[in-house]
Amino acid sequence: MPPDPATPPLPRGLRISSFSGAKGSLSSSVNAYLLEGERPVLIDAGFSGKAGGMEGNLSAFGVGTLLLTHLHRDHAGGAGALSRAGFGVRLHRAETLLYADRIDGLSGVRYLRDGESVESPLGPLVALHTPGHARGHLCFHWEGEGILFSGDLVTGEPSSWVGTPDGDMADYLASLRRIAGLPLRLLLSGHGPPVENPAEKIEAYIQRRLEREGDILRLLGNGEAAVPDLTCRIYHGRGLSPGLQGFAEKTVEAHLVKLYAEGRVKRLAEGAYALT
Repeated sequence: MPPDPATPPLPRGLRISSFSGAKGSLSSSVNAYLLEGERPVLIDAGFSGKAGGMEGNLSAFGVGTLLLTHLHRDHAGGAGALSRAGFGVRLHRAETLLYADRIDGLSGVRYLRDGESVESPLGPLVALHTPGHARGHLCFHWEGEGILFSGDLVTGEPSSWVGTPDGDMADYLASLRRIAGLPLRLLLSGHGPPVENPAEKIEAYIQRRLEREGDILRLLGNGEAAVPDLTCRIYHGRGLSPGLQGFAEKTVEAHLVKLYAEGRVKRLAEGAYALT
């Protein structure tokens, strides 16, 4: 697709492709990033069947490496086709705890460690284990350009989903605070446009989660409640569609798991929670 005139200038050799979202997904589109060169590096692979949208670009450079930020289907669905074409696949081992079936049949798989450097035609990328959205979520830091390929940790949209059982709210906040310390000029994420104000965006994401946590604690201050009831009261009047109710409940539950681990709430019978 032609570049969006609103997109900030990108380093030469870096290409963005966006695929339309699948029905029932949380986002209208998902991004993949191609670092062009003799052995290209592709960051994420879109939905199953959507990786073909990159074939015209990839064919000019040959076989390379696919870096997966995580194994959710909107990011890794096209990995099979690329693996069959000869691409090596790199991801964090923790992703196999829930999604071992999604790497079955993939060849050339290798697991990346936190802080490991990955060579690309445009310079080294440092893999950062940033769990929270997913257990084995990775960001890739292009230090020479001040760019972070942030996957679903921070996106170009108002928020990123964190929900049980894959998501962990305490880990998510710790990961946000970790990348807040990096010298960044640009975030290139899994969804939405590039983010030109990384520090401001990261802080907004942190505050959004803390505000939601505050909402839960205030509601529990009025008495015990279960996840469905808390979710309805939190999102009342915010235009939550029925199809997203389950996602919202899993997010509320992720907050409660964090608060329970901190000793700030307690679990009661039949799934209810109360303040300690």
